[in-house]
Amino acid sequence: MKRTGSDFGVAGTFVLAALLLTGAVVVSAHAADAPVRVATDAYAVDAPSKPWLRDAGLAPAGQLSWSLGKPGQAQALLRVDYEGVLATDRTAAYSVLLRRARAGIRETLDDRNEVERSEFDPDSMIIAGGLAWRGFRVEVSTASFRGISWHWYALHPDFPVRRTAFALVYEETAPLRTTPLNRLDDARAMARSLVEQGKGLDGDLADAWLDARAGAFAARIDSAQKLCWTTRPEGSRGASHLGYAASAAGDGDFFQITGAPARDSLADPAPSEYGVTFDRNHDGRPDLVVMNRGVRPFVGHAQQPTVAIIADDDFDGTADGAMVEDVDADGDGRVEARLRVQAPGEARTFSDAMRHGGKDLGKKVEMSKGTLAIGRVGLPAGRTDFAQVFRSAGPPFVELAAARAACAPR
Repeated sequence: MKRTGSDFGVAGTFVLAALLLTGAVVVSAHAADAPVRVATDAYAVDAPSKPWLRDAGLAPAGQLSWSLGKPGQAQALLRVDYEGVLATDRTAAYSVLLRRARAGIRETLDDRNEVERSEFDPDSMIIAGGLAWRGFRVEVSTASFRGISWHWYALHPDFPVRRTAFALVYEETAPLRTTPLNRLDDARAMARSLVEQGKGLDGDLADAWLDARAGAFAARIDSAQKLCWTTRPEGSRGASHLGYAASAAGDGDFFQITGAPARDSLADPAPSEYGVTFDRNHDGRPDLVVMNRGVRPFVGHAQQPTVAIIADDDFDGTADGAMVEDVDADGDGRVEARLRVQAPGEARTFSDAMRHGGKDLGKKVEMSKGTLAIGRVGLPAGRTDFAQVFRSAGPPFVELAAARAACAPR
């Protein structure tokens, strides 16, 4: 599978450009009059009240978003996200996050002749007793619309133990000679309401998956970071070589399996399998593996990168937990839910959070002898045998542990 900029990189799009050029936002589902608590497995926020409307489609993992306004009129978007950062110094981490956001905006807007963009003006929020948000604002205009976008980042309170950050975006557009919505105060209120939750990689799969995912997507492997290559044991299924890079994804290590080792790195070898391993209990053996699943079409969204995660949650050397992001229960070829599976036979589909307030969330799905009758995008069968998935994960876990020992001196 070819590695692209949307795989294991910055996920998401710059919505303001689309609003300016199309004047359209799709919204549905009514929000409550009073703020209600909405959560992912990494944070919780107070949802904005009416007239804000929650996005009806399945959002990318770790993201929550709302919008208001009608096409052709003043509109606004509010979005919270969860991202990984490899730097361990606070100043460097903020610099990387802001540079990443500005680069994405330049890439999206600067080759469009019909769009004019201002410079990036610094804009920060220091929340008393809470997070310090650092960011910028940028103005964009066309012949008929104008808009402005604010981007802020706040490092996790446990940084650098948890090398993650919260992202908050507020964008508004309006036709020329129309009064903007001016709902910036709603964005600042959301910044004040955000509180982290979960134990991250120190917890079980429900806590760990978003931090593991964020670390995997933050990993940047280029020709300057050469992989250590080993030959896979005889009898291994698939490709014959395993490349490994120590600590290339925060607390995780990058791996790539391919038929022939690339000359230097992951520059563009179109690997058949790659991902990130984590050793959560620090015993020298990987116990959680994030594997690339490529991009998939989401309901209400364009193509989004997805992963599959296999975990040894009780650290006994055998896989007993899985999380996949490509559930297609209605067979329309689009992702509409995520799925958590725990051995011996419990499965739940979910959207934003596996767990909140100490309770498991989602809809229970019946399993029979470890097999789950539910569709997944890109897979022809309507059933997935997770008992076999867990058995098959044993040899790769052993291989990755050996590669870690051989290639990752600590």
